[in-house]
Amino acid sequence: MPEPAHPASTTNKIIKNNLAGQFFSIAKTVGDKPLFFRKINGSWSGLSWAEVDHKIRQLATVLVAAGVSPGDRVIISAENRPEWAICDLAIMSIGAIVVPAYTTNTEDDHHFIMDHSGAVVAITSGGALATRIMLAANARTTIAANDFHGPASHCTT
Repeated sequence: MPEPAHPASTTNKIIKNNLAGQFFSIAKTVGDKPLFFRKINGSWSGLSWAEVDHKIRQLATVLVAAGVSPGDRVIISAENRPEWAICDLAIMSIGAIVVPAYTTNTEDDHHFIMDHSGAVVAITSGGALATRIMLAANARTTIAANDFHGPASHCTT
């Protein structure tokens, strides 16, 4: 797996005239105001616009390093949580196309979606879901974005 691209080179690839570009403009303005809240170990924790901006750019860097180009399709299969939106915006920010997939899909379902969408990468929240997607991936890159407290891990089949 190649090393992630330098953040500056990814920033140059960010598409400015789409929803992700609008997000980045707003994030500059509101910065530390909370955007998402989530429960971690029984306590509510917020994510600011600035933190989410950083996470989107971090994942965009990983996607570019994995070879994702504008127009490529990227699957997201994860539970409803802030990371889903982060993945969605990271994909859009580099001009790629989001292919959502249900967390209840079987390995065969994921294989069908991958083959028919032409997805080059799949992003998942990890665990059993990651296992099902990796088995269906047929040597495509799978990114387990289950933490986001550090860089996304890379898993390839």
